[in-house]
Amino acid sequence: MQKSSVVVVADKTSLKRPFIFANAVHLALCFFMLRMTVIWHRDLIQTGKMVPSISVAMMYVIEAGCLLLSVLGVFGACKGKRWCLILYAAGMAAASQTIIIRTALSYQDVYEKRVVREESKLLSMMPLSGPIKANRTLLHNIQEEFECCGLIEGYKDWGASIPASCNCHYPGKCIRLRGSATIGAPKNQYVYREPCLPIYVSELKLAFSLVMAIQFGSGIFWIILLFMSIKLMGQIKKKQEFIAFLQSNRYVPDIYQSYNSALTQAGFGEREPIQYGGDAVMLPNAQWRVYGFLSVRMPVTNVALKIILKQVIRLMAFHVRQHTGTVIS
Repeated sequence: MQKSSVVVVADKTSLKRPFIFANAVHLALCFFMLRMTVIWHRDLIQTGKMVPSISVAMMYVIEAGCLLLSVLGVFGACKGKRWCLILYAAGMAAASQTIIIRTALSYQDVYEKRVVREESKLLSMMPLSGPIKANRTLLHNIQEEFECCGLIEGYKDWGASIPASCNCHYPGKCIRLRGSATIGAPKNQYVYREPCLPIYVSELKLAFSLVMAIQFGSGIFWIILLFMSIKLMGQIKKKQEFIAFLQSNRYVPDIYQSYNSALTQAGFGEREPIQYGGDAVMLPNAQWRVYGFLSVRMPVTNVALKIILKQVIRLMAFHVRQHTGTVIS
């Protein structure tokens, strides 16, 4: 007996799993950012530092909104809810445009004005060898963190009163005080060679650039998620149309019963109904079992009509051969 080849119609909603994975990563990042914001805000309160309440509130709103959008997107993709993906796309469109425009407009202000302000704050401490005019705790922390000494001319800025934060323990970064290099300073003492101001300003610019790059990258990532959600909505819509088309073009039950019994007598056995969203659709030919859905890019009508036409031809041929005593091939 010659049998026709098996046709497997597979589910290829290709963006579902990548979309869920991308949103899971986004959800983890948003949760991490929210946790860091809470820790940062708590430390500010404990140290008594003042921070604009509007800025803190905006950070909480943005990060909580990211969490909710990610959950909404994953739910919509898993359950096939287009309304969830519509809300998700609207939120991502608003968030991505806001952060990209805000980053582009504030880059000049952040990169120049804030750097100049921090630089002026350090220069206001000069001369370091004179009377203390400002709190130098920041400078001592900078010297220990960046392994430098002084601001402009290195250790010479301190004169005879070189602080302990300038003491060097790494030979490659040290200079040894000898002779009359610094009048009144301890001789044979190792201090850091490089001044702090150029190093600190360079690190400050790098930090601001990284912050801007992260914000801009977040906006680009949100745009990618936006386009993925729009594409996934189209795939879900076509898939739902395919299900509706199959359910609206099912065969007459009486013909199925007679055809199923005829197949049993011919040795093919009974064919089980196949479930589509809770509804049973009987496809009697064993070689035409449908396990899912063909790629959504293929026209829906072509797939369904091909199945229906094939079954009608096989059904007519079988009834004709049944009356003539010929077994179907």
